[in-house]
Amino acid sequence: MLNCKEMKVVVEIPESAQVALPPEDSLARDLLEAYAIVRYRQGSLTQKQVGSVLGLDRWSTEALLEQAQAIPALSLADYELERNGSR
Repeated sequence: MLNCKEMKVVVEIPESAQVALPPEDSLARDLLEAYAIVRYRQGSLTQKQVGSVLGLDRWSTEALLEQAQAIPALSLADYELERNGSR
């Protein structure tokens, strides 16, 4: 379960690379989305947790994950549930 405390992360980007980047606010959002998507793919975050991290409703979260072609990692138990139609 996610902890509700905020976390601040600092990313250092060389000046030579900064000219090709979007504005700072957009960059922060892009990085947060990318991190959430990667963690979802790894199975570390659920779809609901991704939405919570990004401040999105269920439908927007689903659309974002679909657009990113993010498929969560399935455990053997998850696979069995999917196969049996129980999920």
